[in-house]
Amino acid sequence: MQARALKIVKLVAVVVGPIVVSLLVGWAALAQGPGTAFSYQGSLSSGDGPVEDFCTFGFDLYDAATDGAQIGATQTVTDVTVSEGLFTVELDFGTEVFTGPLRYLEIEVQCSGAGSPTTLSPRQPLYPTPYAMYATQAGRVDWGNVISRPPGLAVITETISGLSCSDGQVVKWNAATGRWACAADGGGTSYAAGAGITITNGIISSTLTAGAGLTLSNGTLVITPTYRLPQSCAANEIPKWDGTAWLCATDVNTDTTYAAGAGITIADNIISNTLTAGTDIIIANDTISSTVPHPANVVWVAKSGGDFSSIQAALNSITDAAPDNPYLVLVAPGHYTERVIMKPYVDIQGAGEGKTIISWVGGGNPTTGFTVKGADDAELRFVTVENDGSSWNLGIGIYNSGAAPSLLHVTVTVSDASDFNYGVVNDASSPEMDNVTVTVSGASGGNLGVYNFDSSSPTVRNSVLSGSSGFCYNDYSSSMMVATSMLSGPVAGGGYTCVGAYDGSFTALDASCQ
Repeated sequence: MQARALKIVKLVAVVVGPIVVSLLVGWAALAQGPGTAFSYQGSLSSGDGPVEDFCTFGFDLYDAATDGAQIGATQTVTDVTVSEGLFTVELDFGTEVFTGPLRYLEIEVQCSGAGSPTTLSPRQPLYPTPYAMYATQAGRVDWGNVISRPPGLAVITETISGLSCSDGQVVKWNAATGRWACAADGGGTSYAAGAGITITNGIISSTLTAGAGLTLSNGTLVITPTYRLPQSCAANEIPKWDGTAWLCATDVNTDTTYAAGAGITIADNIISNTLTAGTDIIIANDTISSTVPHPANVVWVAKSGGDFSSIQAALNSITDAAPDNPYLVLVAPGHYTERVIMKPYVDIQGAGEGKTIISWVGGGNPTTGFTVKGADDAELRFVTVENDGSSWNLGIGIYNSGAAPSLLHVTVTVSDASDFNYGVVNDASSPEMDNVTVTVSGASGGNLGVYNFDSSSPTVRNSVLSGSSGFCYNDYSSSMMVATSMLSGPVAGGGYTCVGAYDGSFTALDASCQ
């Protein structure tokens, strides 16, 4: 199944004629093209489902979420085709509106049969994508209007070689004029005498004296003859100290004595190994090897001593996984900072939640903002998955796109993205989640434990799902079955089936998880 781009949405309810209409505005639906125009895409639905109609839209740009001043002219787009709830319009507010500060879009809509247009609330913030047009204005800046220019970039006609200085003067930089100029020398470097040195009338002298075996004459240290090594000895003689001088002498056998320990022999000054191979050991060509076979289709990942030190590197090494040839990647305890993309028929097993930790950072969209991406016919178990979105607008722990992985004894923690945090995102996916703990927090736009869309239908057992914006959100096409689990946070969307579920206060929930 082909993966679809995820659109993060915000729900706004409005009244159009006799029916209630919901406008799902996608912050990711902005796309900047050449010039100053950009595309705006959204989804319009009524109480009966997605709208199928021709509608007129009005768009006003403001400098604040409420009140504020209108910027630019109103953009009115008539006879917009709304098909299965989806619409796209082209907007152009000119070159002087996107100058840096955040802008907010106020939308009016009137479909056929409605008496008058209705203004949607709240206004929708426009994020940085359209501001690409603002950067194009930089090419029009006149060099003379640039402030804080480095002095070295000013036009200087003088050069050092062209200066004519008086005796004793030096060349110095004049910050006030931005030029090199002749000036008096501020003085030389001052020195102080250290140990063994005297300075008199600017003359530096040594006060060192010669010790035993040395003579000092006219600043030259010389070794006295009795302390010098002999310069000519007979073959095989060595220099030896006789108490007063170095002399040539016969080398008597005073070599270091070695004794052979266990597994070693010494014969004719040759040290040899006598080790013998024990059980499951072979020794050949000075190499000790184990005869215990490496388990087939098992790959070890460890911070040191494993087949790989990276989980993704281990996965990339597997090229022949199949239904009749599955693999297991065993991950030793440790903190693995990487994004992991699972493979079909390859399970990943850690050393336990809190012991094997996989962590990554957020991103600008679901295809870059996740820590782990699931796969069909694969299981992730006994690990902790973390996502730190503190430098991003979106954070996702586990992202499933057209896949049905198994998640067993997995802890998912997502925090601090600026806009949205999601523990598990399912796009047309139906994972099995057993003993899964999901905690999300810190995003200003929303924190959801599980986000299901595009006909997703996960099954959750013996788990804990929590999020300040909701333990889960189902779009109109998705559903979720929950058994014996704690659900902490509001319920969003429909399609829930609960058996034995309870909230954070241990109050039993009904069959629709309410």
